[in-house]
Amino acid sequence: MTVVKAKAPCPCRPPPAARPRLETLMARPHPGRTGGSRRADVLKVREGWQADVGMASLSGRLERALRSHLLDPTANDPRLSAALALGREIYALYEAGADYDAPLRQLGVLVGRPIHGFAVRDGFGSVGPDIFARRQLVAWDQPPSDVTEEEMLEMVDGVCGVTSADELQRDYWLACLQVCTGDRKIRDLIFFPGDYFGDGDDARLMSSSEILETALRAGGRPR
Repeated sequence: MTVVKAKAPCPCRPPPAARPRLETLMARPHPGRTGGSRRADVLKVREGWQADVGMASLSGRLERALRSHLLDPTANDPRLSAALALGREIYALYEAGADYDAPLRQLGVLVGRPIHGFAVRDGFGSVGPDIFARRQLVAWDQPPSDVTEEEMLEMVDGVCGVTSADELQRDYWLACLQVCTGDRKIRDLIFFPGDYFGDGDDARLMSSSEILETALRAGGRPR
């Protein structure tokens, strides 16, 4: 795949007509700058203008551009089916107000580390049982470091919503990008550029290539 370094508007920013809505959302307080509620709001706003950036024509692009373990770190995990079943059981028990300690312990044994109840409480309010279960399978402290620049660019596109992805994939790609660019603040660069640059301008336009170049430079790994 040939990387085209065109200075198109950042895929994380809507077209000008939609920008006031996004600026209003970006002005809301956000806890810890982790991208929580404001990130969800940004993604919701983006749903209204995805058609304008040709989402349909990009279907399957990530599948062609990323190696399978980068596209979805859980897809080929032999523990996936068992983890999904346990995740759904945990959520059903939690929703019913019943004791879910037993399946939670089983899930911890399956993934090789204990999972605490607060993970269930936090997950229940933000993601479904399948995403919760898949998250437990990912070695978040050991993201791959052999990602190519082309793959990193595709990950930026995926995080920004130019190509279709789920919440786990976006979080995983952010973890990979932090390691591979060396820029631990790349999440802010994408979602809160005003905080990243310190000028409060969250409406700035950047292409995916410019985002990646900025992160690589900040991490001491310029192109």
